[in-house]
Amino acid sequence: MATPKKAVPKKVKTARKRVVKSLDEKKADALKAFIIAKLRNASRKWPPIYEAKKRQRREVIVVSDGKGCLQLFTQGKLFKTIKDDGRTKCGNRVMYECEICHELFFDKIWFKATTGKWRKTSAVALDHIEPCVPLDQLVWDWDTYIMRMFTSPMQLLCKACHSEKTSQENAARAEFKRRPSCT
Repeated sequence: MATPKKAVPKKVKTARKRVVKSLDEKKADALKAFIIAKLRNASRKWPPIYEAKKRQRREVIVVSDGKGCLQLFTQGKLFKTIKDDGRTKCGNRVMYECEICHELFFDKIWFKATTGKWRKTSAVALDHIEPCVPLDQLVWDWDTYIMRMFTSPMQLLCKACHSEKTSQENAARAEFKRRPSCT
């Protein structure tokens, strides 16, 4: 005699909450993104930006060793040997020191895009020491944002340090949002 099969309970699908924004909310979000982009673009021309870059500027001498490598000298001492990609010119060059890891980076670097073409990108990023968007506020006002954008001290970071710092700030903001309100 065959044993009867046990009834398996059906999985109940839980509906995900979908946030549907009204047209006015979408327009407001688009306007906010537009204004932030314009403010960021304007801040790139602000004199303290150049001061932060000038503060971390280092003069180096690039010399080919004839074996496919470039030797980088600063203050008369060899500090790094890199592979010659055929695009880095020998002679006096400028590099920038990251304020966190203290490594030196060229301002622009070459990379091979997915299209197979070589492109230039920045190897360093300017960062506000005090974030423009506060870490501990759910609602912020434009006056605070603009003041922080243009008056907050800046630091020059390599891409790796900048992305690490940004992810830590975003995690802190997310943690603050998850906290129960103290009312």
